[in-house]
Amino acid sequence: MSLPGVGRVIMKITLLTFRELPGKAAVDFTVASNTVSRCDRCNSKPDTVAAMSNERTAYLVKRLELAIRGRLDAVMRSHGLTAVQYTALTALQRQPGLSSAQLARRSFVSAQTMQEMIVKLERQGLVKRTPCEENRRILRLYLTEAGSAKLSESDHEVDEIETEMLADLNEAQVEALRRILRICTQRLTKSMT
Repeated sequence: MSLPGVGRVIMKITLLTFRELPGKAAVDFTVASNTVSRCDRCNSKPDTVAAMSNERTAYLVKRLELAIRGRLDAVMRSHGLTAVQYTALTALQRQPGLSSAQLARRSFVSAQTMQEMIVKLERQGLVKRTPCEENRRILRLYLTEAGSAKLSESDHEVDEIETEMLADLNEAQVEALRRILRICTQRLTKSMT
Protein backbone atom coordinates (compact mmCIF):
# COMPACT_ATOMS: atom_id res chain seq x y z
CA MET A 1 0.00 0.00 0.00
CA SER A 2 1.59 3.31 -1.04
CA LEU A 3 1.49 6.24 1.32
CA PRO A 4 0.32 9.41 -0.48
CA GLY A 5 3.17 11.70 -1.49
CA VAL A 6 5.87 9.54 0.11
CA GLY A 7 6.25 6.58 -2.23
CA ARG A 8 6.96 4.18 0.62
CA VAL A 9 5.34 0.83 1.01
CA ILE A 10 4.50 -0.86 4.24
CA MET A 11 5.95 -4.24 3.45
CA LYS A 12 4.97 -6.26 6.45
CA ILE A 13 3.29 -6.01 9.81
CA THR A 14 4.10 -9.00 11.93
CA LEU A 15 2.46 -9.94 15.19
CA LEU A 16 4.11 -12.71 17.11
CA THR A 17 2.59 -14.35 20.12
CA PHE A 18 4.06 -17.12 22.21
CA ARG A 19 3.34 -18.72 25.58
CA GLU A 20 5.54 -20.12 28.29
CA LEU A 21 5.96 -23.89 28.47
CA PRO A 22 3.01 -25.99 29.70
CA GLY A 23 2.85 -26.40 33.45
CA LYS A 24 4.04 -22.85 34.08
CA ALA A 25 1.89 -19.76 34.36
CA ALA A 26 0.67 -18.72 30.92
CA VAL A 27 2.13 -15.40 29.89
CA ASP A 28 1.41 -13.76 26.54
CA PHE A 29 4.10 -11.68 24.92
CA THR A 30 3.17 -9.79 21.77
CA VAL A 31 5.65 -8.00 19.56
CA ALA A 32 4.62 -5.79 16.68
CA SER A 33 7.11 -5.02 13.92
CA ASN A 34 6.55 -2.56 11.07
CA THR A 35 8.98 -2.68 8.17
CA VAL A 36 8.85 0.35 5.85
CA SER A 37 11.03 0.54 2.74
CA ARG A 38 11.23 1.81 -0.85
CA CYS A 39 11.95 -1.63 -2.34
CA ASP A 40 11.91 -5.32 -1.46
CA ARG A 41 15.72 -5.68 -1.47
CA CYS A 42 15.95 -2.97 1.23
CA ASN A 43 13.66 -4.76 3.67
CA SER A 44 15.05 -6.01 6.92
CA LYS A 45 13.51 -9.11 8.41
CA PRO A 46 11.04 -8.52 11.24
CA ASP A 47 11.83 -9.95 14.65
CA THR A 48 11.11 -13.64 15.04
CA VAL A 49 10.48 -15.69 18.15
CA ALA A 50 13.84 -17.42 17.61
CA ALA A 51 15.69 -14.10 17.28
CA MET A 52 14.04 -12.70 20.41
CA SER A 53 14.83 -15.80 22.46
CA ASN A 54 18.52 -15.43 21.56
CA GLU A 55 18.78 -11.96 23.10
CA ARG A 56 20.86 -11.91 26.26
CA THR A 57 18.87 -11.26 29.39
CA ALA A 58 21.50 -8.72 30.48
CA TYR A 59 20.93 -6.84 27.21
CA LEU A 60 17.18 -6.74 27.80
CA VAL A 61 17.68 -5.52 31.37
CA LYS A 62 20.03 -2.78 30.11
CA ARG A 63 17.52 -1.70 27.44
CA LEU A 64 14.85 -1.46 30.12
CA GLU A 65 17.18 0.50 32.39
CA LEU A 66 17.95 2.96 29.57
CA ALA A 67 14.26 3.37 28.77
CA ILE A 68 13.44 4.02 32.43
CA ARG A 69 16.38 6.40 32.77
CA GLY A 70 15.26 8.38 29.73
CA ARG A 71 11.74 8.72 31.08
CA LEU A 72 13.00 9.57 34.59
CA ASP A 73 15.37 12.22 33.23
CA ALA A 74 12.48 13.86 31.37
CA VAL A 75 10.26 13.84 34.47
CA MET A 76 13.01 14.90 36.89
CA ARG A 77 14.14 17.78 34.67
CA SER A 78 10.94 19.63 35.57
CA HIS A 79 11.87 19.15 39.26
CA GLY A 80 15.45 20.35 38.80
CA LEU A 81 16.98 16.87 39.19
CA THR A 82 18.57 14.17 37.06
CA ALA A 83 17.58 10.50 37.22
CA VAL A 84 20.83 9.74 39.08
CA GLN A 85 20.15 12.47 41.66
CA TYR A 86 16.62 11.11 42.08
CA THR A 87 18.04 7.61 42.59
CA ALA A 88 20.42 8.91 45.26
CA LEU A 89 17.64 10.78 47.08
CA THR A 90 15.37 7.74 47.07
CA ALA A 91 18.24 5.60 48.41
CA LEU A 92 18.66 8.07 51.28
CA GLN A 93 14.92 8.03 51.88
CA ARG A 94 15.01 4.23 52.26
CA GLN A 95 18.30 4.15 54.20
CA PRO A 96 19.10 7.43 55.97
CA GLY A 97 22.68 7.87 57.17
CA LEU A 98 24.54 6.24 54.30
CA SER A 99 28.11 7.30 53.64
CA SER A 100 29.03 8.82 50.29
CA ALA A 101 30.70 5.55 49.22
CA GLN A 102 27.62 3.49 50.16
CA LEU A 103 25.35 5.89 48.32
CA ALA A 104 27.60 5.75 45.24
CA ARG A 105 27.27 1.95 45.13
CA ARG A 106 23.48 2.12 45.51
CA SER A 107 23.23 4.81 42.82
CA PHE A 108 25.54 3.01 40.36
CA VAL A 109 28.09 5.82 40.07
CA SER A 110 31.72 6.24 41.06
CA ALA A 111 32.66 7.64 44.47
CA GLN A 112 34.03 10.78 42.79
CA THR A 113 30.84 11.35 40.80
CA MET A 114 28.80 10.87 43.97
CA GLN A 115 30.92 13.37 45.88
CA GLU A 116 30.30 15.99 43.17
CA MET A 117 26.58 15.17 43.20
CA ILE A 118 26.38 15.48 46.98
CA VAL A 119 27.91 18.95 46.82
CA LYS A 120 25.20 19.99 44.31
CA LEU A 121 22.39 18.39 46.31
CA GLU A 122 23.69 20.01 49.50
CA ARG A 123 23.80 23.45 47.80
CA GLN A 124 20.18 22.90 46.75
CA GLY A 125 19.33 22.14 50.38
CA LEU A 126 18.16 18.60 49.59
CA VAL A 127 20.71 16.67 51.69
CA LYS A 128 22.85 17.33 54.75
CA ARG A 129 26.07 15.69 55.93
CA THR A 130 26.66 14.79 59.56
CA PRO A 131 29.90 13.33 60.99
CA CYS A 132 29.61 9.69 62.07
CA GLU A 133 29.86 9.24 65.86
CA GLU A 134 32.16 6.19 65.56
CA ASN A 135 34.48 7.69 62.95
CA ARG A 136 34.34 11.48 62.56
CA ARG A 137 36.03 11.25 59.13
CA ILE A 138 32.95 9.52 57.71
CA LEU A 139 30.09 11.85 56.87
CA ARG A 140 26.58 10.39 57.03
CA LEU A 141 24.02 11.66 54.52
CA TYR A 142 20.42 12.52 55.30
CA LEU A 143 17.53 14.00 53.36
CA THR A 144 16.44 17.43 54.48
CA GLU A 145 12.80 18.44 54.65
CA ALA A 146 13.29 20.05 51.24
CA GLY A 147 14.73 16.78 49.91
CA SER A 148 11.75 14.80 51.20
CA ALA A 149 9.39 17.38 49.71
CA LYS A 150 11.17 17.15 46.34
CA LEU A 151 10.64 13.38 46.29
CA SER A 152 6.99 13.80 47.27
CA GLU A 153 6.50 16.28 44.41
CA SER A 154 7.73 13.76 41.86
CA ASP A 155 6.25 10.52 43.29
CA HIS A 156 3.08 10.67 41.19
CA GLU A 157 4.98 11.09 37.92
CA VAL A 158 7.38 8.26 38.77
CA ASP A 159 4.40 6.06 39.69
CA GLU A 160 2.92 6.82 36.24
CA ILE A 161 6.12 5.62 34.53
CA GLU A 162 6.06 2.37 36.49
CA THR A 163 2.34 1.88 35.86
CA GLU A 164 2.87 2.32 32.12
CA MET A 165 5.86 -0.04 32.13
CA LEU A 166 3.87 -2.78 33.90
CA ALA A 167 0.52 -2.17 32.17
CA ASP A 168 0.58 -5.43 30.19
CA LEU A 169 1.30 -7.59 33.25
CA ASN A 170 -1.17 -8.87 35.80
CA GLU A 171 -0.52 -8.63 39.55
CA ALA A 172 1.02 -12.11 39.78
CA GLN A 173 3.38 -11.38 36.89
CA VAL A 174 4.45 -8.07 38.47
CA GLU A 175 5.24 -9.83 41.75
CA ALA A 176 7.11 -12.59 39.88
CA LEU A 177 9.13 -9.99 37.97
CA ARG A 178 10.05 -8.17 41.18
CA ARG A 179 11.02 -11.42 42.89
CA ILE A 180 13.18 -12.50 39.94
CA LEU A 181 14.89 -9.11 39.72
CA ARG A 182 15.67 -9.21 43.46
CA ILE A 183 17.11 -12.72 43.17
CA CYS A 184 19.31 -11.76 40.20
CA THR A 185 20.49 -8.59 41.96
CA GLN A 186 21.32 -10.47 45.16
CA ARG A 187 23.22 -13.12 43.22
CA LEU A 188 25.42 -10.58 41.45
CA THR A 189 25.98 -8.32 44.43
CA LYS A 190 26.80 -11.30 46.66
CA SER A 191 29.43 -12.49 44.18
CA MET A 192 31.09 -9.05 44.25
CA THR A 193 31.74 -9.11 48.01
